[in-house]
Amino acid sequence: MSVKDILFRRLNVTNGVLKPVSGGDINDAYELLSSDAHFFIKSNDAPQSMQMFTVEAKGLMLMKEKAGINTPSVIDCFEENGFAFLVLDWISMSGNTGSSQLVFWEQLARLHQTSSSFFGLDHDNYIGTLPQPNQVSENWLDFYYENRIDFQMKLAVNSGLMDGTYHKKTERMFKHVEAGLPKEKPALVHGDLWSGNLLYDQSGQPVFIDPAVCYGSREMDLAMMKLFGGFGGFREFEVYEALFPIDKHWKERIAFYQLYYILVHVNLFGHSYVSRAQNIINYYGSRME
Repeated sequence: MSVKDILFRRLNVTNGVLKPVSGGDINDAYELLSSDAHFFIKSNDAPQSMQMFTVEAKGLMLMKEKAGINTPSVIDCFEENGFAFLVLDWISMSGNTGSSQLVFWEQLARLHQTSSSFFGLDHDNYIGTLPQPNQVSENWLDFYYENRIDFQMKLAVNSGLMDGTYHKKTERMFKHVEAGLPKEKPALVHGDLWSGNLLYDQSGQPVFIDPAVCYGSREMDLAMMKLFGGFGGFREFEVYEALFPIDKHWKERIAFYQLYYILVHVNLFGHSYVSRAQNIINYYGSRME
């Protein structure tokens, strides 16, 4: 049975058009348009795909239901004939305007104001194709080291991408860093907030996609937003700071939180990101000596 046959039967579509669209490097993606439905569909036959789609759907629904954030509605998530499918409402996109960007900052502040009694999540998820553990902790730094940095460092060292001495350096670094961190409640974070994971619909409303959620430090999202650009300079961040004031030293910790995302890129894309990870570890390590 073809992908088209599977989808049309599952979604009860009789007359419609299914066509491939761009949807990232990981999955096949399709647009399905009929007289009464318009869907965006991800498909993959990799062994972990059903689990990846399941937790992605959970993340989208958590952001929408807990924080009132605009995300695509989840229509279906299923597996058939060796393929996993995630079906979402289609988002017809437009460019963003000044007012659209203000709504984005308002939504981001609302997301981060959504809190929990713990850091972590009640289930593990993924960032890209990499597992992302979310073991619950009462201490943010413990969570960040054990579930983010240590986990990714072990992957990089075991695959030969990074030298084990840098793993030891990060362990030493984390023993001395806690005193400089602000005491904040756990914040619901998107977890992978680069510009490609933010759309604007035809009414100019921001729509968040492809989350890797947990309850953590909101500085994680802010650091990721500065890693690959696309969100403007620090002046734009002043809008967020006015909506949800943040520790005045947060900019000094940007690279500290970017380290996680750089390590993810090391494990996904290889050696070209290793020197950047090493530079961050050396910088913060020297400050702790």
